[in-house]
Amino acid sequence: MRVADGAGRFGRPADGRSLGFTSREIALLGLMAALWGAIEITVGGMIKSWHVPFGGSLLSTFGVVVLLTARAGVPRRWSSVLVGLVAGGIRFASGFGGAVFAALGIAAEAVIVEVVLDVMPSRPRARVLAGALAVLWALVHPFVVQGYLAGLGPEKVYEFTVGLIAGGGPHGSGEILLVFAFLIIVHVALGVSAVMFVDRILLGPYARSSKANAPGSADGGPTSSGRGPNAAAIALVLAAVAFSTQQAAAQQTEASRIEAEGGPPATYVLPEFTVFGTRLFGPYAVFQLDADDVQDVGAEDLAQALEMVPGIVVRTDWRGEARLSTRGLAEREIVVLVDGVPISDPYTGSVSSSMVLAGALGTVRVTKGPAASVYGANALGGIVEVCTVGRGHSGLRFEVSKGSDGRYSGHVSGGGRIGCVAVAGGVAANGRSDFTLPASFDAEQWEDGGKREYSAREELFAWGRAEWSVGARTDASVSVQVADGRRDVPASTNSDRPRFWRFPLWREVRTVGSVGFRPNDQLLFEGRLYYATNDNQLAAYNDFERTDRRWLSSVSNRAIGGYAYGEYRGVPGQRISGGVNVRGDIARLQRDAGEAWRRYEATTASVFGQDVVRLAERDRVSFALNADMMAGEGRFLATLNPQAAWTHGLSDGLSVRVLAGMKTRFPTLKEWFSVEIGNPDLRPERSVAVELELAKVTSAGSRLSLVGFRQSVSDMIVTAGWGDPARNLGSVGSWGAELGVRHRLSPGVDLDLTLAMTSARDTESNTDVPFVPKTMGAVVASYERGPVRCIARATRVGSRRDARGTTLPPYVLVDARVAVTTRIGDVFVGAENLLDVLYEDEDGFPQPGRCFEIGVSRDLYR
Repeated sequence: MRVADGAGRFGRPADGRSLGFTSREIALLGLMAALWGAIEITVGGMIKSWHVPFGGSLLSTFGVVVLLTARAGVPRRWSSVLVGLVAGGIRFASGFGGAVFAALGIAAEAVIVEVVLDVMPSRPRARVLAGALAVLWALVHPFVVQGYLAGLGPEKVYEFTVGLIAGGGPHGSGEILLVFAFLIIVHVALGVSAVMFVDRILLGPYARSSKANAPGSADGGPTSSGRGPNAAAIALVLAAVAFSTQQAAAQQTEASRIEAEGGPPATYVLPEFTVFGTRLFGPYAVFQLDADDVQDVGAEDLAQALEMVPGIVVRTDWRGEARLSTRGLAEREIVVLVDGVPISDPYTGSVSSSMVLAGALGTVRVTKGPAASVYGANALGGIVEVCTVGRGHSGLRFEVSKGSDGRYSGHVSGGGRIGCVAVAGGVAANGRSDFTLPASFDAEQWEDGGKREYSAREELFAWGRAEWSVGARTDASVSVQVADGRRDVPASTNSDRPRFWRFPLWREVRTVGSVGFRPNDQLLFEGRLYYATNDNQLAAYNDFERTDRRWLSSVSNRAIGGYAYGEYRGVPGQRISGGVNVRGDIARLQRDAGEAWRRYEATTASVFGQDVVRLAERDRVSFALNADMMAGEGRFLATLNPQAAWTHGLSDGLSVRVLAGMKTRFPTLKEWFSVEIGNPDLRPERSVAVELELAKVTSAGSRLSLVGFRQSVSDMIVTAGWGDPARNLGSVGSWGAELGVRHRLSPGVDLDLTLAMTSARDTESNTDVPFVPKTMGAVVASYERGPVRCIARATRVGSRRDARGTTLPPYVLVDARVAVTTRIGDVFVGAENLLDVLYEDEDGFPQPGRCFEIGVSRDLYR
């Protein structure tokens, strides 16, 4: 962070330059802008939908906090304008109602702050004046954009503004004067409050410590130096964050490159034997992926990243959506969390894992089976925890690429710290214009030269997080996630009943706030609240030209929830924890345009306790008990689930682990109450599972994990077909083994092997569970020498049956990627489905053929 001359902390840089941003400064400005833009989208959307009076003034107050905090971290001319332009671009690209006018307001507030701080750089009241004028703009803004630009006329805006305070009817001049005097005082007070919040709460402790640590300086504070203009990096942030372009470029000097420490990064999934995270701990088996693992193999989203985890099956359904399953259980029995927020759809229980793009994936942890009792009900198959990239880092990461079939992808992410506030975030965008089919595929009526018609798609995922340390024992954070997508879905190959789908809108927004408090070294308390929305439209057509529409269904779902968690370590050798999870779901859907909206809602709660005991140097035991409840529409369900686990460490890095437990999956709102298939008399699904694991870690770094499991699920909820009610029919029994191995063959050569063998059968009908392959295996070989890094992956999926009982043939996929480190970054080329193999999923839905890719990525983290 730069400091001013004797004039003050927030003046011009001491060297007098107005530009020349460093990579760190660009990252901080971009992250603050992304946070501002995300809040404008999420909170602004709620304010608009709830018709909150003068909600724009509240958003302007938050904007002042962002602008002044960013200016403190990067005290350079044009820094405020840069933040405003990027935040306005994000708001504009979101497409929400009034996006153009909102983006103009954001830019105007940034210009006001920039002008005041540049005209009055050395005056102590400049920041107060800048904050007051910026928030006052929220009072003027409607007259400019709605009165003149939108054509409503200033008199309409004037009548509306006065009416909100004084009510309807004629008003005297004195009354009108009082109304506007009141509004001016309130807006000035909001602006001044924002300035005081930044100066005295966010940056106050840091300013005092900086002054104490800088003898001889009137104002104190650490310094840094830039290395001249970095226009390409600025352009990259602007282009990728604001406009989600298909490609961008960046140029950095070799001296600015931050080299990684500690040897080459991991290249593939590793079975981890220590659990990371706040709540989930104990003798459990966790498979972990890092951002480098995802990047190296070229995964585009969370669904493709999970293909690297043994035992996780990822398939494509007849609507072109990715579907997860493990050990014979579907994704409605798997809980997926992104920064602690569940992302499942409350109506169907489905998870749009393909909407969480790879650029956002910092860490992915998979715990299969019923281990994660602390997360409540519905995790029969396991837990997938995603932490977005950037947390704990300072700097910038970017990647852009272009594919041979019209594909493009790119992301910018980073993190940094300003005073006692740590920020992180970024934006990622994927898309494609063509769906190239394998050469061996027989063309049908909706094919054109080996490409499937109506296959374009575009997806954007933006995230931001700010963490604030309040003293030594209290911290708080707020984070947002925005997923936006539009996609055409090619028809399946079922010529008897072809369907042509299209999702013209798919938007998910999640906002979460948390606070943690540690009164002493033995106690920890944590609380979290989140609000999530899921809005989408699905258009179905009968014909190839898409003129005969079947329906246009709309969904508007809401979920609000959170948890309270406590942990006690005062007893030697024990770690005791407990808490409660609560989630309320509201589903609103419209079967077709013009029809009435239907509404369903329910509340799920879970109370849990857990004790992890260290019996001896090599033994740990965990006991857990959770009570799960669900209530809605006058119905109530409740279950009680115990769990226990034991780990014993043998000699030479060998350990054995045993886990046994029960788990509950409640019906989804569609299964419980839907007019089409709902059944209010359903019972919850119950599972009983046992796991045995042998794990080995050698002194050379090789790792091995072998897990055997047996699981039985009773009262499975199934439907016979469209319009038939959901029922508790039969049970599913699954058993098998999962193997994960990493071994370094020689310096620079790593080999990873994953293998899963599963048998999942419906015990009532004695038939295989659909779409569960009996064998799945993958081998990843990586070679690194100097600036060159090569990775090849071969995956074999065994035969499996579809929903009709037809056996789908096995297939082998081969992917490859080569990266070369250059001055502009790691330039890479890759190929997916290198053998151009035809493989099909649900209802004969074909997967893409061979695709080539070229791109560049760069890490500037430190």
